[in-house]
Amino acid sequence: MNKAPLTVTADNKSQIYQTAVPALTVSYSGFVNGQTVANLASPAVATTTATATSVPGTYPITVAGAVSGNYTFTNVAGSLVIPVGGPSFVISGAPTTATAGTPFTFTVTAKDPSTGATLPTYNGTLNFSSTDSSAVFSSSSSTLTNGVGTFTVTLTQAGSRTVTVTDPKSLGTTTTGAIVVSPLAAASLAFDQQPTNVNTGTPFVPAIKVRLLDTYGNVATAPADVTLAIASGSGIVAGTTTVAASAGIAHSPTSTWRTPATSRFKPHRAV
Repeated sequence: MNKAPLTVTADNKSQIYQTAVPALTVSYSGFVNGQTVANLASPAVATTTATATSVPGTYPITVAGAVSGNYTFTNVAGSLVIPVGGPSFVISGAPTTATAGTPFTFTVTAKDPSTGATLPTYNGTLNFSSTDSSAVFSSSSSTLTNGVGTFTVTLTQAGSRTVTVTDPKSLGTTTTGAIVVSPLAAASLAFDQQPTNVNTGTPFVPAIKVRLLDTYGNVATAPADVTLAIASGSGIVAGTTTVAASAGIAHSPTSTWRTPATSRFKPHRAV
């Protein structure tokens, strides 16, 4: 009996960079008498040289292995394409506000850029960064599990900050919205404008100005009173010596030097 010709063609596939090779399939053309692949002694098997770590490019899909006493086989290769780029990434759970030094968590999910579906086979390594140069992450880089990972970061610089996630191979990246970091309570004081030499009875010019700082060096904006006193030497400070800080800054435009002397000043929070 003459064998009928049967063509087996590898179906073309695409693969997102740094994910698992998709299931490979074949198509048959030429079955006779109502037969299907179930009538073959052995079905065809498709294989490719691409792997889960292959770089972007085009890889062959070859077909072999079909066996039947009723058919002669023609195998037609296909191709698997890994395009430049990779998954898209989504950050969720990041707060819009935080306190300096208080850690919070955020979740990163690798997504199919075409469908938005989570990519459980994503195998890349992500790097983390922030506009807060002092940010401390639970890890400077990490992988995802089933396409998802939750991480911890501590921001210490007050102001509007963001966190960025980057895949260094595909260059895929995403950034949180603004996270407004609030300072802690004042932990120390520092002169913005030191007292200068001045004649007795004359206000200090420029006016003495003191900055309230938290543990991380941020300007502490919580309400506080600041008192100017003599740290060493003799003399008497007249005028306003205790002032309320505004936005973390206390200045005393009416402070004067009552008696001639050489002294050093020290600001401190009024109790």
